[in-house]
Amino acid sequence: MNPSMETYAGHNREGSTPYDTRIEDALTVLVVSADLESRRSVVKTLEALSVQVIPCSTLNQAEQVLSLRRPHLVFCDERLPDGGYADLLALKEPGGMPPIVVLTRNGEWELYMDATRRGAFDVIRSPWCPTDIELSLIRGAREELHSTFRKIR
Repeated sequence: MNPSMETYAGHNREGSTPYDTRIEDALTVLVVSADLESRRSVVKTLEALSVQVIPCSTLNQAEQVLSLRRPHLVFCDERLPDGGYADLLALKEPGGMPPIVVLTRNGEWELYMDATRRGAFDVIRSPWCPTDIELSLIRGAREELHSTFRKIR
């Protein structure tokens, strides 16, 4: 059994046969930002929501994390020292990529359209408030959950 899972005893609809329900401890989010203040801001907001955060500052570090584990959601700067969100979206991971939220400092409509066309889940423009991060987290986690259920069927 996966050590990050807790088991709870339950019963089926008829109330007779016990079954196990496994609930993950926490959501895991990868935050990829070369800007220290932006990264701290996003990490602090996510940690306040009891989310497990993996911070990175480069595309290379993000690729290493993704090769070892699949987070539920990724927040990524528009530009990184060694690439950007488009490079992250182009990665092909065995389990598929989690939803990716692009963090940007400019609010150009073209960036939003390009990012969503490439497969970004959402785009958040700086300066963001904690609610922006929280809403993307909720929507992204919901999308990830639906995606998992589609794969099971």
